[in-house]
Amino acid sequence: MSDSAVNSIAVLRLVRNGHCIAVGLTEEDLYSVAPSLREDTIQQIISVEQRVGTVRGEVWNWSKHGGHSFNPKLHWDCPYCNQQWWEDFVGEVSNPYFAGSGCHCADYWLVHWDSTQAKNELE
Repeated sequence: MSDSAVNSIAVLRLVRNGHCIAVGLTEEDLYSVAPSLREDTIQQIISVEQRVGTVRGEVWNWSKHGGHSFNPKLHWDCPYCNQQWWEDFVGEVSNPYFAGSGCHCADYWLVHWDSTQAKNELE
């Protein structure tokens, strides 16, 4: 799961009453989280340069491999600190998937995943 890089990319933040309530790469990303705010006059969208890592990920069905989870997961490894990350893989998952980061190596991740691998894992 390598093929990585970290670049400075403009990330959008949807802010209301001084609180960030959504982040994404496009306005559509922001409003998919909070569609009712599309017409809100007190919200604002702010663009912030952030460190965004690009990695390859894999879809895993934990229940298929002896674990337990209600939802399959999109897994990826930070190529710099080797920390493993995952998020639920449900609904229409974009490719690449824009994900938050808990490690110091990147602020966010663009996780590329293989649709054939995902299909095979989820069968």
